[in-house]
Amino acid sequence: MPIYEYRCTDCHRKFSRLVGSQDATPPPCKYCNSPHVSRLMSRFARHRSEEDALDALAEKLETADESNPSALRQMAKEMSHELGEEMSDEEIESLIEGDDAGGDDEI
Repeated sequence: MPIYEYRCTDCHRKFSRLVGSQDATPPPCKYCNSPHVSRLMSRFARHRSEEDALDALAEKLETADESNPSALRQMAKEMSHELGEEMSDEEIESLIEGDDAGGDDEI
């Protein structure tokens, strides 16, 4: 059964609904119960293997600007997300500050 996304034309909120193949009419808004909803085009995700994810990260690392703290923060966030080990902003900042100070912290 597919999951469809809808937007309510009354409260303008977006919601998702698991829809059976027999359901031809759109569901009411889950927030305001209005029947005035429109189906949205949803993005789809492609499952990547861990190896593909690591290869993509390695390519980004090769071109990363090591002198730009903002770029380093973004790269650390992406790496932690891809590896399934989400890092807090404080952890990322301590890594960057340690790197600026010439520390031996590992990423």
